[in-house]
Amino acid sequence: MPGKSFTAHYALAVLDVSFDQLEIYLFPKRVACNEVLLADPPYVKVTVDTQGAPLVIGHPSLQNGRAFVQVDFHPSTINKYFAIQPGASITFTRVDPGRNGTWHGTLTVKKQRFEGHVFSYSGTFAAPWCGKD
Repeated sequence: MPGKSFTAHYALAVLDVSFDQLEIYLFPKRVACNEVLLADPPYVKVTVDTQGAPLVIGHPSLQNGRAFVQVDFHPSTINKYFAIQPGASITFTRVDPGRNGTWHGTLTVKKQRFEGHVFSYSGTFAAPWCGKD
């Protein structure tokens, strides 16, 4: 987060049906699936858009101009978010879209300056599957 460190202790995986994009949310504390879209900052939202291709498992998701990974940092101190695409990488190591499934992986955002703030992130996640929003 701008000017502050952020440690995720909880994650959720959601399919955004309006854009057919996978979203991974990282939170400092537990959030229920039915509250994910109304959660208070700070949190990090990762959008993975494969343009209809299957998800890549075991390797970084594609960033090829059509398919993309975007990391949105939602700080608690500013009423806006910061969207980062270049330097963002997510690798899914295990996915389970079944009921009570969990999605595992790693997220990395290379250190960079954006709109006067410095952003970076590196960590793993185990995100319960919430299904479709």
